[in-house]
Amino acid sequence: MRDRHQSLDDGYNTDSSDGSDVRVKTELDNAILEDEEADFGILFDVDGVLARGSTPLNAAVQAIRLLEDENGQLKVPVAFVTNACNRSHDKAAQIQKWLNIQVTPDQVIHSPTPVKLMTEFHDKHILVVGQEYRVDIAKDLGFTKVSTIEDVQKAYPLLDMVDHEKRKVVATGEHKDDPNFPPIEAVLMIGEPTHWESHLQLLIDLILTDGVPNKSHTPRSVKTAKQLPVIACNMDLVFMHQACMPRFGHGAFLVCLEALYKKITGHDLEYRALIGKPCEITYRYAEHVIGDVAKRIGVTRPIRKLYFVG
Repeated sequence: MRDRHQSLDDGYNTDSSDGSDVRVKTELDNAILEDEEADFGILFDVDGVLARGSTPLNAAVQAIRLLEDENGQLKVPVAFVTNACNRSHDKAAQIQKWLNIQVTPDQVIHSPTPVKLMTEFHDKHILVVGQEYRVDIAKDLGFTKVSTIEDVQKAYPLLDMVDHEKRKVVATGEHKDDPNFPPIEAVLMIGEPTHWESHLQLLIDLILTDGVPNKSHTPRSVKTAKQLPVIACNMDLVFMHQACMPRFGHGAFLVCLEALYKKITGHDLEYRALIGKPCEITYRYAEHVIGDVAKRIGVTRPIRKLYFVG
């Protein structure tokens, strides 16, 4: 793989005081001055780097101006790598507005984007975990049979008893499982959900019952139960928004799931794939995107380096 240079912080350094941004800027300035046509590409993180919440950072806008020619067109191929989970065309439009440059959906690489390459799962019945547009996102990635935790709650009404009000409702009548609900064959976790307690309960149920959490599939021993395939995107423990300190991210939810699974089974939760920054598959995918962007803006030199600013 080509060289990949990173400027990273821990999510708590909000003033870029370590000087790494200065070193990267100097290298980029020199590269642009030495050669009229760039032989490198730049990957930008988004949250906390280009913007805080929905407010763009002035330094980010100024940095983009350095990458434009006299006609205001990018002369360096760029892409945007984020562990946030949005629809690509929505995020592209937002970044375009922030930076006043043309941004196409293929330039935005979200944490689940490389799952497009995992075609062996695309025809399986998957449970997608996330928030808004999660079903649309899963289908855009290539999945054809998609359910949500709400679908599982409806199919198996006796599972989610964390909410005591649900216990009262169940006690008032007969609530049978849906025998026609197809088995969940894999779990795709693209972002932190709402109602963590319900998701944690039902995910453990599905993972330990091979996707069919009813009486006939209850394992004889949770210590020997076969684990359902789990694909997780975005391991960020925290992320930077408009608050003074970072907020819990999807990684925090994964920590809870892993801890519960190990406490119950005695085994570590195994992932079929971990995707998103800083996993290698994400940067490999970004490398191909930068190559496509380079061709589109007329860069003919081979791309020899990738810089990641995050």
